[in-house]
Amino acid sequence: MGWHKFLMKHGVGSPGYIAGKLAESYQLHKARTPSVEERALIRSIFVERIAAQTTVGGPAQYHLLRRNPDAIEELVSQHPDLYSIVLLSIFIEHPELVGPGSRSDTFTVLNSTVQEMLDSKAPGWRTSGIWSKRDLICSVCRAQISHPNAGTMYAAIDELGNIEYACADCAIPIEMRAMSDLGFFMGERFRQASGHPY
Repeated sequence: MGWHKFLMKHGVGSPGYIAGKLAESYQLHKARTPSVEERALIRSIFVERIAAQTTVGGPAQYHLLRRNPDAIEELVSQHPDLYSIVLLSIFIEHPELVGPGSRSDTFTVLNSTVQEMLDSKAPGWRTSGIWSKRDLICSVCRAQISHPNAGTMYAAIDELGNIEYACADCAIPIEMRAMSDLGFFMGERFRQASGHPY
């Protein structure tokens, strides 16, 4: 394991640490209330993370979300599975991953680190929740998805509550997800500055 990956996985407040904490929280909620709907579970662990990280200081994005519950709902719809909500939390807490000074292998290392942590702390995450369905159709290329995998694919819930899936070939690359996630908050700030209701 290279030094870069070691720090990504084990450093204090590292992406691996965040993934581990959210996975543990996910498993705890699932054990306490096994009948809870997956979206509610994902929302609960995200809200807990926001609360924990804004007790003293914390990212401005989390403070923004505390004041805008509707924005939390929108983000949960865009990140309705454990892998996605973990990535979102990491991008919020580590915006430097998207910066010009980041290493060329950052997203490759991040992706493998997060997946390793989830495999360790929340076995079954790849095919649970929205990924538990079989014979899905990619919303982009219309190909049949016979073996869904949250680690390589992408899903979001539209305004009507329908889940739209993207196969591994059509899924948004992780670096584009990062830019989109951080861009969400710029858009939210612009809406607030203009007085536009959310």
